[in-house]
Amino acid sequence: MSLVASVFESSKNQSKISAQVMKNTHQHYLKPICLCIGLTALSAVTAWAATTHVSGGGTALATAIGAAAGGDELIIDDSLDYTPVDLSKSLYIHAAAGQTPRVVSDITVNSGTALQVHDAGVPSTWAGINLIQNVVGGGGGHNVLAMYRTAGTFTMSNCTVSIDLPGGNVDARVAFIGAAIHAVNVTFSRTDLNGNPCAWVGDGGGNSVFDGCTFGPSANANGMLVNPDAGGNLTLNNCTFTGLTGGTG
Repeated sequence: MSLVASVFESSKNQSKISAQVMKNTHQHYLKPICLCIGLTALSAVTAWAATTHVSGGGTALATAIGAAAGGDELIIDDSLDYTPVDLSKSLYIHAAAGQTPRVVSDITVNSGTALQVHDAGVPSTWAGINLIQNVVGGGGGHNVLAMYRTAGTFTMSNCTVSIDLPGGNVDARVAFIGAAIHAVNVTFSRTDLNGNPCAWVGDGGGNSVFDGCTFGPSANANGMLVNPDAGGNLTLNNCTFTGLTGGTG
């Protein structure tokens, strides 16, 4: 090989090496940049979710719900009584470990409904917070828990929904399930003498699932009433109907 050809071949090889170094360097710096962009995008998705601790009873829970953004978590840190709430945004609301707070019906608010769930509030989670009406009154045929037809499933667990007025007569249903619910270890009961059901499934609640729930006791009411307009396929797993002395399952 001539000297000129040798120099030309060496130059060509150096060009290949330089091109490969540039390619490797480009890949080396590109990966961190892509990772950074990915983490930034993930942060943008999750940064808006916040956790708020609620305490003090009264209107504190309703106020916290009003101030929350969809996807937020609300934790009740005590076992006090709270005023009725309206849930129209998707939230994760639960009691802190060892606490048993209640939301208590007020017959002057929402006709006596303790928890009203509708629209974007249906795909929410509610855990460890009892719902109760313990005075007579409210709008005729109201519900302590009222859920209205919307897409999604409301998840409720480890709580009671009740009317507790022994010997009284409250013209209300304990719960109206008008949207799908997944209820886990929830008790629906009433101690008064009214014959409205402990749980009435209708409108759009037919695809609900009840796992390990209890219906009753009740002196005169059915444990569950399912309207034809509920649609879907209702599922009950390991549920108990008890103390329904004047009604049926």
